[in-house]
Amino acid sequence: MHPKYVTPDAIGIDAVRLKAASRVIQRGLDAGLYPGAVYIIGRSNGTLEPQCFGVINPETQQPVRPNTIFDLASLTKPIATASSLILLVERGNLHLKQPLKDFFPDYELPHLSEITLFHLLTHTSGLPAYKDLYSSKLTRDEIISAILELSPENPPGSKYTYSCLGYILLGEIIRLVSGSDLDQFSRKNIFERLEMNDTFFNPVGEPLTRTAATTGCPVRKNTLVGQVHDPNAWALSGISGNAGLFSTAIDLSRFMTMLLCRDIDVFSRASFDIIYRNLINPAIGGHTAGWFIHPNEMLPSGDLMSDDTIGHTGFTGTSVVIDSKCDLFVILLTNRVWNPDDGTEFRKTRRLFHNTTAQAVLSI
Repeated sequence: MHPKYVTPDAIGIDAVRLKAASRVIQRGLDAGLYPGAVYIIGRSNGTLEPQCFGVINPETQQPVRPNTIFDLASLTKPIATASSLILLVERGNLHLKQPLKDFFPDYELPHLSEITLFHLLTHTSGLPAYKDLYSSKLTRDEIISAILELSPENPPGSKYTYSCLGYILLGEIIRLVSGSDLDQFSRKNIFERLEMNDTFFNPVGEPLTRTAATTGCPVRKNTLVGQVHDPNAWALSGISGNAGLFSTAIDLSRFMTMLLCRDIDVFSRASFDIIYRNLINPAIGGHTAGWFIHPNEMLPSGDLMSDDTIGHTGFTGTSVVIDSKCDLFVILLTNRVWNPDDGTEFRKTRRLFHNTTAQAVLSI
């Protein structure tokens, strides 16, 4: 079921000013930064109609639609992994100060004895940012063991290092504690509640016909449709705490509306505090329970949104931001990995885009 869309005037957004946002996205498309894009803007009292650009696959020229499914990449971290962990905290299954080693009793882990779930959640564990876990064709258990064998690069809590490896471990811990894989747990406890019927890991069947293609994976040289782009997540059969989630802008607008309105259908009121509050020392960065926040330089919100803004990005060219002070959320989904550059121009375009969405807000 599609949400009921409103006009910009109905929610205090200047329609003429907002055209600047579409011009920015169209310029990026014309420059070849991505073959396709869709964005949605919303506030607590309504959501605007999705704006679509380009194609889902340059090889087929099928146009992007509001229900196009995108590989969310690292948006998996806050939307599936951190959200699932918060629910397990609420239910009394675990707490964030628990040591990592508690969940892997069959391993001797003296080198990881000081790392807690909190450190993994906030990227302050000291674990490396990334490691090739796919080239050796390891099993899932072997991949987890390989991460647990790594020594921290810094004492836990002393430095912010954005780590996919930490979130892979969180995904495994969610499985061990809940008895369900991350895909099953998040779908049953989050996505089904919000009627996010096009949000899942490993899409199959009809959804593949409307899934945006990616390319540029370092191990799979072919075009990918419905296979997670991240090679470590792919080595984990597409179900991983760091990447693997697919969704549409429409479904994500339901999730963002829930967060912006602090709807207690999914989380308790108490949990929204750790979702919106910086949990680490600002001297080393900004991270909430799953989300970037000021002063984190990875926050893609541009220059005009407030310091209360939270958000996240995905390597494939996806992002979501929520400015609770301005009562605004912005979703941008692309498949920018078709462009072989390092993403510098795309990141510039994304900041320009968020500036143009923020300046269109008339009333707060």
